[in-house]
Amino acid sequence: MASTDTNFRPVDTQTGPDGCLYVVDMYRGIIQEGNWVRKGSFLRPVVKRKGFDKNIGKGRIYRIVHNEIAPAKQENLLNKSKAQLLDYLHHPNGWYRLTAQKLLVLKEDKSIVPDLKDIVTGGDPFIGSMLGDTDYALGRLHAIWTLDGLDVIDKPLVIAALQDDDARVRAAALRVSEPFLKSGDANVFEAVQALKSDKEPEVLQQVVLSLNSAKDKMGKETISEIIAANPNNEAIATIGEESLKEVPLEIEKIKKQYVLQNSNTRTRIVEGYNNFKNLCAACHGMNGAGIEGMAPSLVGSPRVTAKDWNIPVKILLNGLTGPVDGKEYSGVMAGMKQQDDDYIASVVTYIRMHLNNEKGVGGWQVSKVRKDQEDREDYWTIEELEKSK
Repeated sequence: MASTDTNFRPVDTQTGPDGCLYVVDMYRGIIQEGNWVRKGSFLRPVVKRKGFDKNIGKGRIYRIVHNEIAPAKQENLLNKSKAQLLDYLHHPNGWYRLTAQKLLVLKEDKSIVPDLKDIVTGGDPFIGSMLGDTDYALGRLHAIWTLDGLDVIDKPLVIAALQDDDARVRAAALRVSEPFLKSGDANVFEAVQALKSDKEPEVLQQVVLSLNSAKDKMGKETISEIIAANPNNEAIATIGEESLKEVPLEIEKIKKQYVLQNSNTRTRIVEGYNNFKNLCAACHGMNGAGIEGMAPSLVGSPRVTAKDWNIPVKILLNGLTGPVDGKEYSGVMAGMKQQDDDYIASVVTYIRMHLNNEKGVGGWQVSKVRKDQEDREDYWTIEELEKSK
C-alpha cells in the first residue's frame, strides 16, 4: 500500500470477525516507550517545546475487502454460552478462535474443563459444524491453551496431546509439558523423548527448547542426539548448543556462597544476578561499580544499603532523575513497573545481599510498595527519596 503522507506509519494488521483485513495506521507525536519522555526526563522539554504531547488520537483504520468476496456477518460472542463458545475454537477465522478462547478463560467456569479435555483427547464435543472445510486440529490447539489459561493442565492430557497427529498440537503440548519436566516426571519425559525423531522441524525445535526444563541429564543427552540427527538444521543446532551450555561459573559461586540461606533466597539471588547482568549492567557495570558519566555505583550506595529497604524498590519501580550525590549522569534511570514483583525483588535482593551484604526483599514486599505508590507516574529524585524515609 503506497501513501504520499510522510507520517503514514502502519503498525498492525489483523483479520477481523467479518473476514476482512484491517490495517491500523498510527499517527502521533510520541511513538517510543513512555518512560523516556515523561515528566522529569531529559527529553520532556523537547516534547513540550515541539508540542508532541498534543499530537494524539490520530490515525486511520483501513478495511481491505476482496472484490469477489462479501464481508461475513459478524457474530457477538459475548452473548454465547460457554458450551457454544467451544464450537468457535476451530472456527476458520482466527479472530473468533482467539476471542472464544479468551472468553472461556475470563469466565473462569471450570465446569467446561471436561469438554475441553475431550476436545484435546479426541472426544470432540463440538455442538455444531462450521461451514466449509473444518480444521479440527485448531480446536484441539485452542482447547490446550484454554485449559492452560484455566490452570488445569494435567499429565494424562499432556501425554495424549504429545501423540497428536497434528504438529501444531504436539508443539503446544511440549510447551505445557515443561512444568512436569521441571518436576522430574518420568512419564512425561518419556513421552517428550519419543518425539526426538519427529518429522516436523518445528516440533523438533520445541523438543529441544522444552527439554531445557528437564532435571535429568538424559534431557541434554536427547538434545545432543537431535542435533546429531539434524546436521543441516541451523535452528536446531543454534538452540541446542545454547541449551547444552554449562551453568556459568559465577552462578555456581553464588549458589555455594549462599548455601546456608533458604532455597527461595538462593533462587532469588541467582535470578537477580541474571536480571542484573541482562539489563542493569549496561549502565552500572557487571560488578555494580558504576560507569563514569552513565550511572553511579551501587556498591556502598546509601540508597541501596538503607535500612529503609523500600527505597531501592521505589527507584526500580518508578526510576530516578537528577543528580546523584552531587554528580550529573546522562539521561535518566527508567522505571521497571512493567516487570512483576518477583523480578523487582530479585534485582533488589541481588544488589543488597550480594553487592552490599544487606538483607534482601521478597515479592510481597515489592507488592506493598507498588500498591502504596500506584498513582505515581513521575521519576523519583534523591531529595524526594530522602523526605520519604
